[in-house]
Amino acid sequence: MSKVARNLDSTTIPVYWAKLRSCLDKAAISLTRTAFSPIIYEGYDFACALFTPQGSLVVLSSLGTPGLIGCTSNVMKHFLETYPLDSLNDGDVLITNDPWLATGHLPDISICTPIFFKGKLVAHALCIGHVGDMGGRGYTCEARSVLEEGLRIPILKLYESGYPNESLFEIIRANVRGVERVVGDIKGGVAANYVFAQELRDFLSKLVWEDISDLSQAIIERSEMAMRAAIEAIPDGTYKAKTLLDGREEDEEPLTIQVSITIDGDDLTIDYEGSSPQVKYGINSTLGMTSSYTIFGLKCIAPKVPNNQGIINAVKITAPEGSILNTVFPYPVTCRTMIAHLLPETVLMALSKANTERTIAGCGSAPATYCNVIGRDNTGAEYSSAVAERGGWGASPSKDGESAKVFPNRSRAIPTELVEQTLPILVKKKELWRDSAGAGEYRGGLGVVFEIQNLKSDESLWIHTRQSRKYYPPIGILGGKPGKSGGVLLEGHEVDTTGQMPLEKGEILTVMIPGGGGAGDPFRRTPEKVLEDVLDGKVSIEGANKEYGVIIDKGTMRIDEEVTRVLREETVDSQV
Repeated sequence: MSKVARNLDSTTIPVYWAKLRSCLDKAAISLTRTAFSPIIYEGYDFACALFTPQGSLVVLSSLGTPGLIGCTSNVMKHFLETYPLDSLNDGDVLITNDPWLATGHLPDISICTPIFFKGKLVAHALCIGHVGDMGGRGYTCEARSVLEEGLRIPILKLYESGYPNESLFEIIRANVRGVERVVGDIKGGVAANYVFAQELRDFLSKLVWEDISDLSQAIIERSEMAMRAAIEAIPDGTYKAKTLLDGREEDEEPLTIQVSITIDGDDLTIDYEGSSPQVKYGINSTLGMTSSYTIFGLKCIAPKVPNNQGIINAVKITAPEGSILNTVFPYPVTCRTMIAHLLPETVLMALSKANTERTIAGCGSAPATYCNVIGRDNTGAEYSSAVAERGGWGASPSKDGESAKVFPNRSRAIPTELVEQTLPILVKKKELWRDSAGAGEYRGGLGVVFEIQNLKSDESLWIHTRQSRKYYPPIGILGGKPGKSGGVLLEGHEVDTTGQMPLEKGEILTVMIPGGGGAGDPFRRTPEKVLEDVLDGKVSIEGANKEYGVIIDKGTMRIDEEVTRVLREETVDSQV
């Protein structure tokens, strides 16, 4: 038995696991300090991960988006299929952004660094970051093929034995906007992996270990056992749910996500049979991306289990080939989170039929709302930059939803000061959207109203606003009301968000991001809580009356208790 195995028990394993995650978080911090694109260093749209030499996920960084958990495992598998272990050398760095091999769209660059210790391959460091641009039409869903969406990099060696692949760097430089920013993001990912490699070697040296194979196996096995125990606690059966979402073309039928979850002991199978066929604009999700956000939703049944291969091993996920959840080449995929971000709540909706406490109302922040801006800076150089904004989370059966939260959790909105510093726009308004939250005993979180103005003096900017939930707002649960639908206005007039549109000098674009759905009967919310929401500016006096049956005197800002009691009783009687 190795020295590693002798040192592993229920006390030391959590300590060693925490140390590995701490090392990985140092790499993530390095990325936030070296990346050039705000969506990485401020928006935290990235992931850092540690893998065994054979490609099993051991640790995911606590910084970055956990929605990429399944994607990290997917891309690592394909890296090793292309470059088997005996073809890797110290100093090699692998790269790809192929949507079907990695994370589902071209702006995500996956960078893998094999880690050697005393001449032996002991692990892989993986960094995935959403770079500023990949050429093509930019960050928009209007392309009809992935070939229009930008540069697709197959799995290649970015560095070989420490030497850069200059030809590949030149190809990237020749095909993207904001060249130095994109190349800087890529090199930031390489640097993050280097930082982790150094930390891991130091970890092994201090413990006098040759590798972390026994520790990795113990971490993964314990996680799978814990995940399976959580699955086994759910009554056996098949649980189904359906989510309708906006189409992107005039007169198009709504798109459907259909999920069927089967529990058999400690086995869990998810099937998306019945979901809509793939579409000809860029919101399709690859199976890797679908699996990733499905696992993200399933984590809610075992929130304390670490993110690693153990969770992935405990579930089986299938989706019909050629559907919006398992699209095939060359269908467009750039805005795939328009679909994938709705999977967690669809999964929870299905599981709520086994346990109503394990659910959440629809989230106005999902899918995440982005404004992508393309133009030229003061030097005449082209740039492309994405601005992420926030919506309201849905309420749970025991808690109000969070207001102005980016989806998924741990991601962040880009600060207004940075938006104005890096883009020729003025943020005219960013405020909570009163009355946008779904009413309920537990109120949904509020959405946001966001206004930007073009300050360019000589040309228009090109804007693409990625938003959904217009026709199918975030649902309420257990008698709660839906959140308010979102919308996009140009100079006060509603506009289509299918493709890019010009924003001329001085024009104002208004983006209204939905609030979350409510949970429970709104009339069960105490009048005092409703008054508090009114005083906080979250609910209007008219909204308190209409949605909650609470009458508030405009002069005194106090509840008219008798009229409120009568109104609520009469409303309840009329519904019986």
